[in-house]
Amino acid sequence: MAKKIKTVTLDFTGCKTYRDLHYCLRDTLNFPDYYGCNLSALSDSLRRDSIYGSNGFVSIRGVHTMPKDLREYSKDVFEIFDYNKIHQQQFGNVFGYEILD
Repeated sequence: MAKKIKTVTLDFTGCKTYRDLHYCLRDTLNFPDYYGCNLSALSDSLRRDSIYGSNGFVSIRGVHTMPKDLREYSKDVFEIFDYNKIHQQQFGNVFGYEILD
């Protein structure tokens, strides 16, 4: 039986600060309230706490609307997404993402 892929759209439009970006991640990916709003917490929460972390697909919008420093920071976020993709494959799960704009 095929596993159902859960999909979500992560919209960074309007994110002006690192905290805005992490709140967007937390709220959209259903991380717990104690999410630490940093890259380490993102990695941990994506693997453990998010229903989208395994058998999930994330469409991402609004990257180009963010200030330059956040666009640069988002590259680290996407590296964590890439790592999670590889990690989930080891367990027979699927995780993917695409940047729409």
